[in-house]
Amino acid sequence: MQRRDFLLASIAGMGWMQGSASPGRRAARDASAAPVVRTSEGLARGARAGGVSLFKGLRYGAPVGGQGRFRRAAPPRPWAGVRDFQTFGDRAPQPGKHSPQIGLPAPDAGPWASFTDPAPVGEDCLRLNIWTPEADSGAARPVLVWLHGGGFREGSGSINASDGQALAAENGVVVVTLNHRLGVFGYLSLDHLDPAFADSGNVGMLDIVDALRWIRHNIRAFGGDPDRVAIFGESGGGAKVCALMAMPEARGLFHGAITQSGVLVWGMERAQAAEAANALLDKLDIGRDPQRLLDLPAQAILDGVSALGDGWARKFLPVIGGSLPRHPFADGVPAESRDVPMIIGTSRDEATILVGSPPIFALDWDGLRATLAKMFPGDMAALVAGYRQLYPTKSPADVFFAVMSEFLIVRSSAYVANLRAAGASAPTWVYSLEWPTPIMDGKLGVPHGLSVPLAFGTMAQVPSMVPVDAGSTAVSALIRQGWSSFAAGGAPRPSSIAWPPYGAAGREVLAIDAAPSIVRDPRGAERRLLADLPWFDTNGDHRAAPALAKGMW
Repeated sequence: MQRRDFLLASIAGMGWMQGSASPGRRAARDASAAPVVRTSEGLARGARAGGVSLFKGLRYGAPVGGQGRFRRAAPPRPWAGVRDFQTFGDRAPQPGKHSPQIGLPAPDAGPWASFTDPAPVGEDCLRLNIWTPEADSGAARPVLVWLHGGGFREGSGSINASDGQALAAENGVVVVTLNHRLGVFGYLSLDHLDPAFADSGNVGMLDIVDALRWIRHNIRAFGGDPDRVAIFGESGGGAKVCALMAMPEARGLFHGAITQSGVLVWGMERAQAAEAANALLDKLDIGRDPQRLLDLPAQAILDGVSALGDGWARKFLPVIGGSLPRHPFADGVPAESRDVPMIIGTSRDEATILVGSPPIFALDWDGLRATLAKMFPGDMAALVAGYRQLYPTKSPADVFFAVMSEFLIVRSSAYVANLRAAGASAPTWVYSLEWPTPIMDGKLGVPHGLSVPLAFGTMAQVPSMVPVDAGSTAVSALIRQGWSSFAAGGAPRPSSIAWPPYGAAGREVLAIDAAPSIVRDPRGAERRLLADLPWFDTNGDHRAAPALAKGMW
């Protein structure tokens, strides 16, 4: 047993010796009472509302500011008496005003306008939130743990789109969201300069491992089953799911994995990570002494990253080596997760939000060819002609978004699905979200980020992204039932359709729409058109396709 496991188990054991009756069971007898649960650190009091018990800001790790920066967090300290957990904890330090989900500049209007986050920003961010139908240690409900989007440098588990109330109350699951260190504070690799910072390049991912370990030790008291935990995430959250699937220390802490509109094929090479760290230290003018970073204000470090420019800022990612010994999916299915069932999915029009600007929507055919030629090598005229033959009614903007959706998100997700179909012992299910949101007169189609409120049933909270109507209600019900049944039994079973596992021969995909259907290899012809284009990795660089992708399409 590792030291952290021993401490959590020992503290939890000592806590339970204080009384034979579970506070969670007592709270369950009176649904209107503020629930009290004994955690491994002490008695935690939440709130009861909307058919669930909610605990906000529970600590799973000690504060990590100052001298705790760039190091693995210690377990949280125990407390005496009853402590209230009814307010979200800090979200991690991150760049300025951006969309709460994917890191785009947040406009005052548009699809992100109604996304809000009430949490303050601070380094004391190792917190998690739990929604449960009943804080009853005998309930043993399946658990869904959400990893937020925003790449590896932005976002939080407290945005209104990922409120777990409806998912927990209506689908009978325990929902957990969490915060962890991001960007430079989570992935600044300093071990080449000082061995005291051996874990620094991956402390953001190790935070998530520690949160999952805390959940394993404590979730039963909140009504959850520690042996039925599924992790799920969208965009950067999906990338974090993939990183965990390649981390030996995470094995056994989750039993199912769901990626929505994002996977992670490559991590950051150690040489590149060291180069980024050296560049930041030089920009901050503190020499090559990492210890001096511990005394700087957090904002000064963020300002240093900003001064380096966005290209450098994207390089603070999970680093290959140590706790992440290999690239998650560049070289095949990780041994650590071959036996973990998985759902992989994308949205049809990912790029309309990711790269959609007014000039793009106004492209003509010459402008489309010229725009693509600036981005990619090769014969863009032939590529455009191929798309026009496949989709004769699409506009130039439609073709641009189709190309970019495949390039940025869809192709890599299909690659991971095909790898797992050939090399995993557990099944994989694949979906394509096809239901278009009617906002902006349908201009965005099925954009990146739409799957978040649909998966949580939070459409009423983010009407700028998706309204509450018959279509969104039906699609949300399908997704929530699918995810909940997957967490419960290892297979998604939406009531409206039988969803077969993805196979190397059939390539069966669930098209999620108001009237769902099973389709075979959707947009496979598009991927063949794009076979010679470079790939896009998480730090924004083009790179050669993984060797295993050759001939895959």
